Amino acid sequence: AGTGQPHRQDPGGRHGRRIEMIWTDIVIPLLAAFGGIVLGGIITHRSQIALQEKLLERKGRAFAHGFAAELEAYLKILEVRKAIDSYEAIAQRLEAGQDQPLHLFVDDPTESPLAMLPFADKNFGDIAFLPAGPREDCVNWLTLYRGVRASVIGAAQGKFSHLPVIEKAKLVRGELDLFKDLLDQAGHLISRLRAV
Repeated sequence: AGTGQPHRQDPGGRHGRRIEMIWTDIVIPLLAAFGGIVLGGIITHRSQIALQEKLLERKGRAFAHGFAAELEAYLKILEVRKAIDSYEAIAQRLEAGQDQPLHLFVDDPTESPLAMLPFADKNFGDIAFLPAGPREDCVNWLTLYRGVRASVIGAAQGKFSHLPVIEKAKLVRGELDLFKDLLDQAGHLISRLRAV
């Protein structure tokens, strides 16, 4: 149109067949292959996420049951050794004005605050894989326990030896009361961990 040359007709529609052949022989198979790659990638990615979630869930469950067992054993040890009665007697002697060394609470004054709970100490990071409620209970309990044990270890290292008897009595009574509260909470924590 406007060039002065007549418009040529495509005899037999070869041009249309060539375009149809390009679509059916090249473009459609390429699109199908690309779609398969994308779909396969999505399926693989989702499968990996689901597998990772299952592994983390198992890790959380393993920590929960392992720590529950360790905590039960720890409570049993305290009961058999009559530890609370011994600590109570020390607190009462101090409150009566009878001075005494505080190293009696710990065999090794260089130990870690979680040394009495080696499973929890070694696997502490696995708490992150617990469900929210038990995770919060566990972190709260272990943090308070660490605090009490750090005070006890500090006492065994002589950090409070300079205190007057009445101050030692207050320190021991405060830590003992907190420790008793922790032991009271331990049964609830064990139940929550067993339910994971």
